[in-house]
Amino acid sequence: MIRNRLILLFLILAAGAFASFYGGISYLPLFILLILPVVSFLYLVYVFFSLRISQNVDERILYKGEETPYRFVLVNEKMIVYSGIQVSFKSGLYEATGLEENRNYSLLPKDRVEKHAQIRCLYRGRYPVGVDTITVTDFLNLFCLKRSAGEEIPVQVLPRVVRLNRLAAAPLDEDAKAVPFSMTHTNDQPDVESRSYTPGDGLKMVNWKLSARQQELLVRKYIDTPKTKILLIMDLAEIRPADPVTRIIIEDKIIETSLAIANYFVRRQTPLEVFYGTDRLQEVSMGIQDQSSFERFYKTCSDIPFRSLADLPVLLKNAAYQCSGRSCCIAVTHKLDGELCQAAENVLSLNIELCIIQIGGEQQENNLRHNLDKRVRFFRISKEQEIAEVLDAKQGGRIL
Repeated sequence: MIRNRLILLFLILAAGAFASFYGGISYLPLFILLILPVVSFLYLVYVFFSLRISQNVDERILYKGEETPYRFVLVNEKMIVYSGIQVSFKSGLYEATGLEENRNYSLLPKDRVEKHAQIRCLYRGRYPVGVDTITVTDFLNLFCLKRSAGEEIPVQVLPRVVRLNRLAAAPLDEDAKAVPFSMTHTNDQPDVESRSYTPGDGLKMVNWKLSARQQELLVRKYIDTPKTKILLIMDLAEIRPADPVTRIIIEDKIIETSLAIANYFVRRQTPLEVFYGTDRLQEVSMGIQDQSSFERFYKTCSDIPFRSLADLPVLLKNAAYQCSGRSCCIAVTHKLDGELCQAAENVLSLNIELCIIQIGGEQQENNLRHNLDKRVRFFRISKEQEIAEVLDAKQGGRIL
């Protein structure tokens, strides 16, 4: 475009010099060269405002990673040729197959261009997809105008649930045993005492040696064993400073990580308590004991806003003081600072096991990590990593 402008300027100067020497009809090329850019710009403005575009997707609500058909149409309703039309698409949050970036379109009178593609959304959240801007260039390639595509196409992308085979962030005793805990209050460990057999007792409970000595069918008495209480704390504070794409990516990974951890314990029949803050300085506690309560948690996470006014250190402190007996806190956050390090020390002083999972934060100072108590198990998941690469011990997940 700059080259064309320089060529036009050179031709105008040359035509002006020629006309100044010869006069008369020699001014005609100068007038033509002066009028041409004006006509070209008026053509550009006309096309810019008269071009019509429409676009749609088949599904407005879909799961992360799911594909949906997409279509956009450029329409020329006038009797002149449209040329130099270029469309650009919103990028960073989805992949599109079948779309050609930076292609110039030309439309004959009463013509239309229709393009089909498959869109696959990469992150949880609510955001627009499709054509972002339209750039129109005049036929001399001297000027260009850019405008938005008009009405946006927002999609609601639901989070996925990642299945972790062995959670690297699980409590140390639970991880070592690698066996599910009981979610009921039924007895699970045999005591040395026995009692008389009653109908309904399983044969595996019968103490055959003692029964033979006592000449009576006796079964072992079972007692409860203390279980580690799991606390999952989600940091839903606004993520800043961050561009919209980075913000959505980090939000997606915080939600995905929290769902994967909750799903892991539900599958292993281990109850847990989830804590998070809201935009009204309230703290929400949600118990998850079975699949139905996990589904309620999933529904909450599908559209929960990141506008919490409660800082993670405060949430961590309040959740820890509600603990009794053996407990383990797992905090999922995007921010590691001095206040969180201090709160971690307070939690550890209550003999509570603590694990912190940081999403992003690659550019934060390394000394913040060193300020954490060595007893805190710390994991970092970058924006580019899959959470299973870090949190699934069977895939090499490990503490940093």
